[in-house]
Amino acid sequence: MKIQGSGYGNLVYCKNTRSLHLMETKDQDPVCMVPGKVAILGIDAWEHSWYLKYRNEKKKYCTEIWKIINWKDMEVRHKEAIAH
Repeated sequence: MKIQGSGYGNLVYCKNTRSLHLMETKDQDPVCMVPGKVAILGIDAWEHSWYLKYRNEKKKYCTEIWKIINWKDMEVRHKEAIAH
């Protein structure tokens, strides 16, 4: 919710700490450009991702997004990140 303008909220695996972290990225900056970080999930926080359907209700978009996440894919990504 606190991302203003262009950016993404990301769940990343940190190879150094061997744990999951939340991370913000600006514009189209990919997580893979940050050493030691592996993207597990990225949520588009740009206004274009939510405005047409939710208008000024960004909070509702942030709540509803959890209903369409592919949890099995996230599990696979997490297992692959741990393995490498």
